[in-house]
Amino acid sequence: DAFITSLYTLAEHCQFGALHDDLIRDRIVVGLRDSKLSERLQLDHELTLKEAVMSARQSEAVKQQQKTLRSHFPEEPTGGTLGQDVSAVEKGKKKPKETKETCGRCGRTPGQNRANFSHGKPNAQSVRR
Repeated sequence: DAFITSLYTLAEHCQFGALHDDLIRDRIVVGLRDSKLSERLQLDHELTLKEAVMSARQSEAVKQQQKTLRSHFPEEPTGGTLGQDVSAVEKGKKKPKETKETCGRCGRTPGQNRANFSHGKPNAQSVRR
């Protein structure tokens, strides 16, 4: 707001005429600290002074809210990063138990090398009709 007020004050003594609002708008857009917002506004060919001021104020408000929220709710409650916290949760998940049982006849574990035969006999899936 101080930047915008300063621009208006400086523009009072200039002879901008019909270009007054356009020149102030352009200076606001180019003078923004947020380069992404500045670039987005520069690409808007229909941008008005009112819209530029509103976008700049909204951006400042959002940044202030984010700063406040981050100070109240730190991103790293356990001392690690969020990615590490998620990994820790995933590591804590119980995996389904793998059966170590083997076939008494062939010594294979269930599901191992199930070609077209089971114990020398054609299995039901391998028989084509």
